[in-house]
Amino acid sequence: MTLNELLEPNDLRATRVSKAFPSNSGRKTLLFVGFQISDGNRETRAATIQAALDSEIAVNTEMLRYADTWEKVSTGEPIPDSAERRRAIVLFNSLMTIYENRYFQYQSGYIEQEPNVFPLIRMPFFGTWRESGGARNRAPGFLEYIDGISDRFQERLQEE
Repeated sequence: MTLNELLEPNDLRATRVSKAFPSNSGRKTLLFVGFQISDGNRETRAATIQAALDSEIAVNTEMLRYADTWEKVSTGEPIPDSAERRRAIVLFNSLMTIYENRYFQYQSGYIEQEPNVFPLIRMPFFGTWRESGGARNRAPGFLEYIDGISDRFQERLQEE
């Protein structure tokens, strides 16, 4: 079976391959494989982005479910109740998991934009989370990344 028989006649890849190499040569097959790899990379990238969005939707749903707790996390209002404090740590940790995932996807080249963790680091609750078990379970590379941003933020605050 030839390459042209494997491909449907109106397949864009077949057209591109046939135009590039009119004769039925090994180069034609190699070029087709290259197009297949390129298509696979696009599909992987799309799946990665979709999975990240699905995770964000799930976390946002929980943040809405516990909006009162999240309000305290984001404003720095005290959270004296220990059960609510644990819930706040879990919510914050869930959000940081998304950012950690984005960070490593960025490092691996799956996404082009570096994640912006700065708004989370500016939150008063960041220090509480950073000392929690949730933070200790983050990958060292991600912790170094966010700690570097946090340190620069603290230095700027001291300069002002």
